[in-house]
Amino acid sequence: MSKRIITLGTWKGKQIEWIVLKKENSHLLLITKTNIGNSRMYSDKGDNSWRRSDIRAFLNGDFFNKAFNYDEQKLIINAYLSKPEGTKDNVFILSSGDVLEMNENK
Repeated sequence: MSKRIITLGTWKGKQIEWIVLKKENSHLLLITKTNIGNSRMYSDKGDNSWRRSDIRAFLNGDFFNKAFNYDEQKLIINAYLSKPEGTKDNVFILSSGDVLEMNENK
């Protein structure tokens, strides 16, 4: 089964290709087709929570603001993540539970 690929945003001068993982009503869950960066998950600050992670700050800060223009940003719906810590993000990394759930629903 082939996956649907869409383009949205640009990073380092190239269009970003996204694989559609899931569709619910008019909402899509996407994952980048290629790696967009090499930011660390955690700094040496001692707090290893997603809420305070370096990668979360990068994804929802520099990446979100530079990769997507205003109209594209309006298309991205905040994800309210109940775990960990009830965070709300524009861009996030799938949890191991998300990946397992998607594999079970294939």
